[in-house]
Amino acid sequence: MDFRRIIAFGKSSHVVSLPKSWLVENKLKKGDLVYLDQDFDKLVITPKEKENEREERKAVINSDGKDFKVIKREISSAFIKYNDYIIVQGKDLHKYSADITKVMHNLIALEIMEQSSEKIVARDFLKVEDIKIKDYFKKEDIVVRSMFVDLMDPKFKNFDELIERQNSVKRVYLLLLKVFKAIARDSMLIKKTDMSLDEIFKYYNYNTSIQNICFSLKVIAENIPKIKSAKNKKILIKIMKDLNDHYLSVMKTLYSNNQDTAYKLSEVRDQQIEYANKNFEVKSLEDVIILQRVVWILFELHGALHKIYD
Repeated sequence: MDFRRIIAFGKSSHVVSLPKSWLVENKLKKGDLVYLDQDFDKLVITPKEKENEREERKAVINSDGKDFKVIKREISSAFIKYNDYIIVQGKDLHKYSADITKVMHNLIALEIMEQSSEKIVARDFLKVEDIKIKDYFKKEDIVVRSMFVDLMDPKFKNFDELIERQNSVKRVYLLLLKVFKAIARDSMLIKKTDMSLDEIFKYYNYNTSIQNICFSLKVIAENIPKIKSAKNKKILIKIMKDLNDHYLSVMKTLYSNNQDTAYKLSEVRDQQIEYANKNFEVKSLEDVIILQRVVWILFELHGALHKIYD
């Protein structure tokens, strides 16, 4: 950490010298402009953005001898790391080409440019600066709300379609992860988000929480048709209604960043867990899985509340 003395300049201005090493690193000289951002008691100085062409990044994935799940994870990882091209190649690529194509089509702004029996090349057309983090988070929120609505309905039967909705949330989740990674690599992108660094950090955590909540709802939906007890089915509807009410309250508090309400809502987790454990009878593996996922959702919501007031 460097220390600088404040020097009076004229009647109303003051001057602080900038470290030469920082000027050299950012290629700044006399007369160049810098940005000054006040963040509570801090004054953040950043160099004026320069239109430098970013070097193209390529990720090459070898498919030989790998299980499809491993290849899928490598593709997702390459996407998140903001590569301009993702190339999957191998002599046995033809075994998984249809599945790999589907995975790539599910990733936002990724387009397949070339495909053969031994090679697939995809190009990323995403511009991180065009992505509005809060708007995309709200898209995830809307899908989760729709899942809650259907799981509260005792007449709802189309669980396969509900399960598929989780994929749409995962697409946005991966997109936002990519944006957060890009911001971590290039601090100049922070300005283009119209968010403070503190907000960005919070939404990074919110994004993870809502993905985990959505996945838990998917698992619950997969297991509801297997519940044998009529009593448990009825109790689960009540649990889902209470969960939905709590979820809506947490989201409202999150968007308004209301710390007082966040403190109050933090009491709900233990109350709902106690009700679920007391009334939902565990008689099968499916019952155990559902109860675990209900608890998981409550912990994720509780964690989101912590991010509001921590």
